[in-house]
Amino acid sequence: MQSVSDKKKNDIDKVELLKILFKKLLSDNKIDSAERTLFGEFKAVFDIGDRLYSGVLAETIEEIKKSGNIFSGDASLEADSREYKIAVYREVYYRMLLNGRVSEGENDLLKGLGRVLKIGEEAEGEAVLAAEARIISDASKEVDEKNYAQARTLLFSFSPDKKHYSGYFRAAYKLFKDCPDFGGRAAEEFHDRFLKNAFKGQTPWEALYYYARLEGLRDVERSEKLLLEAFEAADSAEKKHLTYFQMAMANQVSLKFERALEYYMEAEKHLDNDCDTAVNILSCFISVKKFELAESYVAKKYDKFSGDARFLNNCAIVYSKLKNVQKAAELLKKAITSGPRFVDAHVNLINLLIGLKEKPQALEYLKKLEPLDKALYDSLVLKINKTLK
Repeated sequence: MQSVSDKKKNDIDKVELLKILFKKLLSDNKIDSAERTLFGEFKAVFDIGDRLYSGVLAETIEEIKKSGNIFSGDASLEADSREYKIAVYREVYYRMLLNGRVSEGENDLLKGLGRVLKIGEEAEGEAVLAAEARIISDASKEVDEKNYAQARTLLFSFSPDKKHYSGYFRAAYKLFKDCPDFGGRAAEEFHDRFLKNAFKGQTPWEALYYYARLEGLRDVERSEKLLLEAFEAADSAEKKHLTYFQMAMANQVSLKFERALEYYMEAEKHLDNDCDTAVNILSCFISVKKFELAESYVAKKYDKFSGDARFLNNCAIVYSKLKNVQKAAELLKKAITSGPRFVDAHVNLINLLIGLKEKPQALEYLKKLEPLDKALYDSLVLKINKTLK
């Protein structure tokens, strides 16, 4: 029977660590006295003989010739500077995380590196946070490229600091939502990994929020209950707004417009300068045919959001429903000026101009639509030819 080890593959050893230090050393093509001292201490702490030291240096030079230097974008720094120490420690820790959680052997290497660099606790913490931020970014890119196994390796390689909760749990949500391996159990898997006995004390809002969103992919009512629980953990106006916004959007997608409108209004109480909320509130007013209330809302919000094409487009729909077509046309033209590639405003304006029998103007805006959406352009050409002969 074979024995099984939980040791990850490709641990960084002292040779790889030495290569990273050499690359930092060679990034400015000079060796200063502080760097000589640093490497002398490194050889002593990690017990590296002269032959190995010379061989690794030669290998490193060849690697740099083939693929460039990982530190080539860094500023030239003195080896005894705080920034130099952070750059080296960050790179070493980052490269360890690329293959999963830091092993016991790698942890010993990090401790030794810390002694060599004489890096302070604050600088070490800064380096760790910077490395983990890169891992989160890398994981998100891997999800976008459908490299789900590597994304999992990266995200599960460390437990996030609270400063990274937002980016970390957003990336985890993307992974669990998109990865087919989770199938219909994405919410349960997310819960078991991140919420079940994972945190001492209160569970972070971010974990609760994204768990609720995953649950919402199959059960809107349960998701709403979970979002209300998340709301209790929200420690900022932005988080409270986002929680209600998500509840509203889920109901809007489910065509429960009255309920969605109620939640959007609650969201706006916590953050009243969010244009997405205003756009969606108008959309719900339109869906439930409350055009007078929508007009009053436009009057309150117009100055704040009049530069947004989506907001102007919805304002135009409200005025067209109230039979003020000239005002609607004016707003649609302004929407096109604000967002020249916003197709909805072009289509709505062309249809409105067709209704007004303004053929020259309709054709003028039709030309602007053609490069944006050829299928809609062709459809409207037929409509104009049929309606405005």
